[in-house]
Amino acid sequence: MVDSTDDFLEHYGVKGMHWGVRNEYQPHPRRRHGSQSGRQNGFRLQTIHPTMADGLDPTTVSAANQVADLMSTRYGFRINEVKNLNADRPDEVARGTAAFVANTPGKSGGIIYIKTGNLNKEFDGPPGWMAPGTMNTRGLLTHESAHALFHAQSKRKTSFWTGQTTVTGGFQAARDKAFSAAGEQAQKDGISPYQFLSHISKYAEYSGNREEAEAEMFAQYHWGTNPPNFIKVWGQTLHQEMGIDPTPFKEVVKNG
Repeated sequence: MVDSTDDFLEHYGVKGMHWGVRNEYQPHPRRRHGSQSGRQNGFRLQTIHPTMADGLDPTTVSAANQVADLMSTRYGFRINEVKNLNADRPDEVARGTAAFVANTPGKSGGIIYIKTGNLNKEFDGPPGWMAPGTMNTRGLLTHESAHALFHAQSKRKTSFWTGQTTVTGGFQAARDKAFSAAGEQAQKDGISPYQFLSHISKYAEYSGNREEAEAEMFAQYHWGTNPPNFIKVWGQTLHQEMGIDPTPFKEVVKNG
């Protein structure tokens, strides 16, 4: 068997902005991520704040704390630290990167690298570039956390003899069922497979791949103002298959 795991996923945004997750570290192979978190209906938001670097904008600190709490409580994926991208990774800033999430070695968690300053201008894109309710730092960090939770955990192995590739990890089976359910709902709503990505967001359409579609749907399911039916079905199916609470984050925050 030949392991052809991707090194990282990179994301391209407006005005040269890049954001994404770097698969720099691999978690312990026996660790099951989020398998015991949030199984009960309704849960109490925990306070598990990451360590914050100096010089971050107050809006970034607030959003990072909130997303870290929610991801840890629900999925068992803890954001351990938020680092200053400008100071720690100037090479990424030079490339136009706004933020990325790197997995923490041996732990169910990650590290956020994010630019200093107010990031609102980073979301000043064309209408529909990202869905209403997600064009903010909170939406961006939720999008990136989805990549770290799902895609950075996936392993691709290609058989030397058959050339077939299998994907494991990252809740692959649950994601497959959710993606299939979303496609069926979209067709019921008159959305063809060719229109599927464009109905998620222009960013998903521009990216043109499943990983970005899933990260966008994850952010929309939790924070979107009025996500399409197929995204609601996607999120409900995903959480049902994962065996965890499907309540969108916006409802948890509102009721908390």
